Amino acid sequence: MQYKFVCPTKCDHSDEESFKLSSVSLETNIIKEIVEEEPEIEYTLAIIKPEAVIYRKEIENEIHEEGFEICQTRWLQLTPEQVAEFYNNHFGELSFPNLVAYMSSGSIIVFVLAKQNAIEEWKRIIGPTTVCQLFLNFIRIRILK
Repeated sequence: MQYKFVCPTKCDHSDEESFKLSSVSLETNIIKEIVEEEPEIEYTLAIIKPEAVIYRKEIENEIHEEGFEICQTRWLQLTPEQVAEFYNNHFGELSFPNLVAYMSSGSIIVFVLAKQNAIEEWKRIIGPTTVCQLFLNFIRIRILK
């Protein structure tokens, strides 16, 4: 491919060979391999509840030890309306009013975490989220011992 320079002033272009640019060839396969080698980073939220805020440093250290990067940190005081909106998927459960009252009772810390397979890794770290799951894990641990 040739490019011809255009000068706003009169220039001597008698030697046009000096104005030829070497062609650039992009090998898409090499670029594709490099992109595929890089792990896909996921993002997830970690919410430190009001009673655990005093353990913030220990929690942050544990997050880093598990290989997560903390991309953002926010201290928030949510209103009951904001909590109800955030946890709307729990609406109708018996524990919903208690959840709203608890999460709006004090400051919380919200981290945006990044890591390959972040969502599953974070779920593994925080453990069971329901009493039923906790009970099943307890039974498994007792059987395996």
